[in-house]
Amino acid sequence: RDLHSFPTRRSSDLAEQLQGELTEISVGGALLKSTIPKPSMGTEIVLELLPPGGAAPMPITGRVAYHTSSATGLKFIYRDGGGSRRIRELIRRIRSA
Repeated sequence: RDLHSFPTRRSSDLAEQLQGELTEISVGGALLKSTIPKPSMGTEIVLELLPPGGAAPMPITGRVAYHTSSATGLKFIYRDGGGSRRIRELIRRIRSA
């Protein structure tokens, strides 16, 4: 099932706001479709995800792990102990929406 469109921001020299769509998400990572050129392998991207019913976007950092013909695979980076818990809660809210 396709997930809603979420704003994304590349965490690089330019740090520009971009629009994209997650077609898959799990605790380990996500598959991002976007109209932008595919970022280089290893590039860090900050996804700003607005959970269903949420008031503010949730920032989640991922690193480009692979590319398909139409999308970019991201592996989530957890910098704090609660990172995977927040992703699990986000997935739960998406599935129940």
